[in-house]
Amino acid sequence: MKYLILFLFPFLLIMCCKKRGEEYFREHCPYDFAWNPAGDVQYMFHGLRVPITISPHKLQYKVGDTIQIKTVFSDSIYDIGTQETFKIEGFPFQPASLLYRFTDNDVYDSGYRVNELNIDSLYNSRYNYSTNYADGYRAETLYDGKQYKFESQLILKKPGRYILIFTDMYEEHLRGAPPEYNAEADAVRFEGQCLDDDG
Repeated sequence: MKYLILFLFPFLLIMCCKKRGEEYFREHCPYDFAWNPAGDVQYMFHGLRVPITISPHKLQYKVGDTIQIKTVFSDSIYDIGTQETFKIEGFPFQPASLLYRFTDNDVYDSGYRVNELNIDSLYNSRYNYSTNYADGYRAETLYDGKQYKFESQLILKKPGRYILIFTDMYEEHLRGAPPEYNAEADAVRFEGQCLDDDG
């Protein structure tokens, strides 16, 4: 029973803090926040939608094919929470990706490890080896005062079925990471932004 109490207390504390933040956000934000597509959850946050382009876009690729994976977008960014577009300058977008390769017997390994991944050093990429999951990388976008840019190239060396996961480290950190992981991104301010009760 002692262990049950230790686990419940942090959970309740987190839920109370989250609820207080949502109430403050709702009261001090002038937007009518959107609902998710299922209509059962209202977005109570800024959620920046940025494009990813996979080129050529095909259902099947062959060994030897080169695939461009990039995200290039203007600093006028659509927010799924408010359904508004905001000019956001200097946001520290950090693309992150995993690539799983499945063989015929449904065993998987790292798609990046068995193929050739090319990322220009301008993007300050870091390759992450994993023994439990697929290898991945993290990188940085370039911002030129008007648009954000990140590009990578994948040359297929091995056959298989692939699953690409492409996200942003800031988005990953929203799921329970310590606040210092988001400090750089949270410090970026933009016109029309709703702040929580922490500032």
